[in-house]
Amino acid sequence: MLALAAVVFLGACSADQTDFKRETENFLKHDERVASATGIAFTKAECQAPVSTKVGTEYACVATGVDGSTWDLAATITTKARFEIFDYKVRT
Repeated sequence: MLALAAVVFLGACSADQTDFKRETENFLKHDERVASATGIAFTKAECQAPVSTKVGTEYACVATGVDGSTWDLAATITTKARFEIFDYKVRT
């Protein structure tokens, strides 16, 4: 399984929980690396806001594939402006 990393671009501001939630949802729906790694593009994504922005904080997402399949994904904060999708699988 390939880990997917993304950077949250917020300029001089520090990312908060809402920023990580929003940026992860956008990443899942719009980044070509996601479709390449999972084999499917997502039309919808809903993530929990992480409980903090500390490195190592994990949070969950659910996404819907273009074929209607539902996927569970897990993300972790790796720096103050970066997160990584470290687990993903289709629901059966």
